[in-house]
Amino acid sequence: MTSTLPQISKEIDSLAKVSGESMLTCLDETQSLLDVLRAAQAALIADDDSELNKLPVRVNAWSNAMIKSLKMYNTGLTLFNVKVVESGRTFEFRLDDLYKYPLGEGTNVQRMVTKSIIMHLVRNNTDDGALLHLVRRLEQQFNLEVSAELVDGFRVLNDLVSAILVDHTLRPVIDWCEANHEALIHELNSDLEFQLHKLQFLIHYNSGSTADAIGPDGLSRFLAYKYARENFQKFGVSHLQVVLKLLSSLLYAAETETNPYRSLVDLQSSEDTQLVMRQKIVSLLVSNFCALVLRLSPRSLLEEVLLASYRALPQFVKFHKLLKVSANLDWTTENELPFETPYDYDEFHQVFICPVSKEQTVHGVNPPMSLPCRHILSKESIWKLSRNLTTSFKCPYCPEICSPENTFEVKFVNL
Repeated sequence: MTSTLPQISKEIDSLAKVSGESMLTCLDETQSLLDVLRAAQAALIADDDSELNKLPVRVNAWSNAMIKSLKMYNTGLTLFNVKVVESGRTFEFRLDDLYKYPLGEGTNVQRMVTKSIIMHLVRNNTDDGALLHLVRRLEQQFNLEVSAELVDGFRVLNDLVSAILVDHTLRPVIDWCEANHEALIHELNSDLEFQLHKLQFLIHYNSGSTADAIGPDGLSRFLAYKYARENFQKFGVSHLQVVLKLLSSLLYAAETETNPYRSLVDLQSSEDTQLVMRQKIVSLLVSNFCALVLRLSPRSLLEEVLLASYRALPQFVKFHKLLKVSANLDWTTENELPFETPYDYDEFHQVFICPVSKEQTVHGVNPPMSLPCRHILSKESIWKLSRNLTTSFKCPYCPEICSPENTFEVKFVNL
């Protein structure tokens, strides 16, 4: 099984290469044809019909290129299906034999899958006019709708991420955090704003030791001190220990061997280099923005399902082999797997057990409920803690005081 996933990855890369080349050829040829048609239109407006003679040849060339490219794509897709999906010759198993929980057929299933694809495209391509046009076509075909507010929200998020990773500026994200300071602190208990100010402090602190420095090392530390005075005051309680270390580091140059805070402040020697810190901040930003503004998971459902299924594949193969050799082994429980699915990003469980009552939650009877602090308990546990919904109560896992009317039922996604 150790060689199975790399082999699947190899086949996926091969399909991606073939399909990518085919689609690029289709786009280039189509754009070229559009340019010819626009030139012919302009000529006709000027009473010049000479361009019309070129059109039949150009259209035939475009048609032949489309057929050739799509044939290449279909060949690659057919080979992928033969090697991975439909045949057990390559991997010694068939996917249809491993996973016996099909989505089924019908309009609702198609709409659900299509909506997952649409949401994934909208998340990552808000400035791509062609893809947004495709999204609108899919919406019309399957009677779906992605609101303009949601598209605008993802566009804002993508702009903030681009500011950090592409433009290498933190100011737009800091401004957004300051505008949403109260919500970030009280609703999400997030330290995103502090992490941004910390990184900006470290950039000032280290600027004197870089080739394009603002000035001498002393000036860079003065800029860091000035920035700390202006921005660290509101974090004096929540992040006091870190702030004290950052301010104490101003007594030393960042790269000095005797600097006791070098691992914290030197972006050149620390494991948390500036790029790594920016990537961590982006991950936190996406999580906070999706939770606070979009009310969505930080990752698309399509991505979650694909990653979870990819990581769970070895367990399915192992269980399938055990079923073959053991006559007494069986699993008939509806909508539950006989094992946990390993996953780097999170752990997907087949059932939810209330951490207070230690009992399994059941939708419609004793469903899982989310507290305002986002911790989850069973409905019966909330009834007991709130004395039959008559009083507020403290969350068992954090200091948050919760009111029963602010709780809501959690709907888990059935992967």
